[in-house]
Amino acid sequence: MWRSRKNKIKKLKGDNGQWCDNPTVMANMASQFFQNLYTKDEHVDPECMVNLFSEKVTTEMNDLLCKDFTDDEISDALFQIGPLKAPGPNGFPARFFQRNWGVIKAEVISAVRAFFKDGIMPDQVNDTAIVLIPKIPHPESLSDFRPISFMQCAL
Repeated sequence: MWRSRKNKIKKLKGDNGQWCDNPTVMANMASQFFQNLYTKDEHVDPECMVNLFSEKVTTEMNDLLCKDFTDDEISDALFQIGPLKAPGPNGFPARFFQRNWGVIKAEVISAVRAFFKDGIMPDQVNDTAIVLIPKIPHPESLSDFRPISFMQCAL
């Protein structure tokens, strides 16, 4: 509880220099700040950078990289996740899937294959929780924080 109280952001200074302590307004400020931070800059032309790189992946290499995943590769990926890492919105950590693999293997493999076939990701599978870590002792604005994101997987 002490850490929670210590780390709680009680107020933020907006772009206009005004302080805000309304949680809803602060949440909107944070959402807008990170949307702007991670939005593509339309004035930057990536071609000038891309043209500086020489091609390293051959057609054969690309074909190998694009082939379908095997059941073993999907299984290995699941079992490489730390058992208690980042439970998703459904509350299940990787350990749930690992311990129940014999029962849910076919459904999980089917879901993974369906995603790579049609490219459609079910809602909330790729949700991310962002935690703000202060860069300075007494942060005032969102730019005074370093965002750390945690992917939340909901298979």
